[in-house]
Amino acid sequence: MSSNVQLIKEAYSNFTQGKIPEILQVLTDDVVWTAPDTVPWSKPGGWKGKEGVLEFFQSLNVGAIIHSFHPKTYYLSEDGTGVATVVDVEIENKTNNKKAQLEVCHQFQIRDSKIASFNEVYNTHKIL
Repeated sequence: MSSNVQLIKEAYSNFTQGKIPEILQVLTDDVVWTAPDTVPWSKPGGWKGKEGVLEFFQSLNVGAIIHSFHPKTYYLSEDGTGVATVVDVEIENKTNNKKAQLEVCHQFQIRDSKIASFNEVYNTHKIL
């Protein structure tokens, strides 16, 4: 298994255990973090830097409840610097109490054994 895939698996494990400081440790200082703009816990243009990613997790905690989070597939790019994942997520929007089972795609770029960028893609209309 690629060390970059293992890096993402460990980040996911830390996420499910609420260990956000451990996630921040495996990010580059100039990390770029994006998620769909339309959900209440997101912001247009995403977040930059470790402080920005911490803000993302704080916003997520305020705006949503993650009932389940199960990564199921990992794809490594040809050059080994990109990892894409498919994750089954059950999430609840705290602003309207809508709950949905989603298939989410995460795209990571890795630089110097750290996460340099993250992009999340999913169908937001199920929870809006």
